[in-house]
Amino acid sequence: MPAGDEVAQAHEIGKLKSEVHTLNSLVKTLFEKLDAIIERMQAKPIGIGAIIGVIASLMGIFALLFGTVIYISNNSNAPLATEIKARGIAQNEINAQVVASLAALQNSVATTNSSIQLANKEMTSIKNIAKSNESTLEWIIFQKEFPTQIAVLKEKVEYLERKSHLHHSMSGIVK
Repeated sequence: MPAGDEVAQAHEIGKLKSEVHTLNSLVKTLFEKLDAIIERMQAKPIGIGAIIGVIASLMGIFALLFGTVIYISNNSNAPLATEIKARGIAQNEINAQVVASLAALQNSVATTNSSIQLANKEMTSIKNIAKSNESTLEWIIFQKEFPTQIAVLKEKVEYLERKSHLHHSMSGIVK
């Protein structure tokens, strides 16, 4: 075989080795970054300060909710009370209006609760879809694509090395 073919083979082997080295270093970097992401995503233990903070926050939220309900019910009944004084409406009519106001308030609360439950259900389904996509991407990248490319490139390098080695021994040229 002429010297030009040997140089071309050596260049091709060098390119393939360079590609394998680059792929290996990229895979190593990718795994390091994945390890860092997984480490950051690990749940940290909750301290006593965080527990007290959550409890205080929940109590504040409940206080605001109950305060708002009381405020709304007082303000919705205020026009009725004013009208009662101004017109002298009978007690039965007053009770009927209060009952109607409370029923409307109860319907509003039920509608709000249903909306919250629906939103929670939708968030759970989105979370499940995201987890499903994560495992699919992990399979494509780490279990199929990179190992397949690395194996093919290693085969090419080994083939070219064997071909180059066999040729030199057959022609009697000593390296």
